[in-house]
Amino acid sequence: MGALVLSRSEVERVLAEAGPAALLDALAAGFEALSAGRLTAPPRSGIAVGEEGQLFTMPGHVPGLDTGVKLVGIYPGNAARGLPTHQAIVCLFDAGTGVCRAVMDGTAITEARTAGAAALSARLLA
Repeated sequence: MGALVLSRSEVERVLAEAGPAALLDALAAGFEALSAGRLTAPPRSGIAVGEEGQLFTMPGHVPGLDTGVKLVGIYPGNAARGLPTHQAIVCLFDAGTGVCRAVMDGTAITEARTAGAAALSARLLA
């Protein structure tokens, strides 16, 4: 059984097809689960990778949903190489079996979540 693998462009397409309202609804549900204590999301942990970079892991789980982990590499020296300083992937695992269901580009997901969180905040404060 192979995992679904989604590139950045494929993630962007899926997010665009779902639309901003679906993103905001999903974020609202996630933030509500976090506030209610139903979301397990320990603080991110990380390691130094040589002198150049850092690797961080950010797992999370909501009962009834698959389990996810975001992996982020931060390499400030990449800017001089013409590469992004932040690289990310998101992996989803079946909560019952641990089987990896999907590996996705995390950069587009992070950008959408950051923008969506700001929009959701503005909506809730309005």
